Amino acid sequence: MKTTTLFKGFGSEAKTFWCFEDPFDDWNGINSEKYLVEVPEGFEIGENNCGEKMFFRDGESVGYEVMTYGGWPYLANAMFNDKNHIGNKIKVIKRIDD
Repeated sequence: MKTTTLFKGFGSEAKTFWCFEDPFDDWNGINSEKYLVEVPEGFEIGENNCGEKMFFRDGESVGYEVMTYGGWPYLANAMFNDKNHIGNKIKVIKRIDD
């Protein structure tokens, strides 16, 4: 099982969202929690041509973004259409308290 760290961001005016980078921003009221998550089988973590972390399926060049649905992290194809939408839920293992 491969794992990585994702951050759950939230705030008084922001909906819950998940991302690779810590979104904490006290000026704008964004708080964050750090979580250990499982990398879905058949996926690796890489960077797109802009240097942003994304999930990539083995052998494919189209990236999958971390999307939020119902407060939980999911994978969605960056081209996001009905044909390419994956919708794999990312398994959250535990919250990491520093």
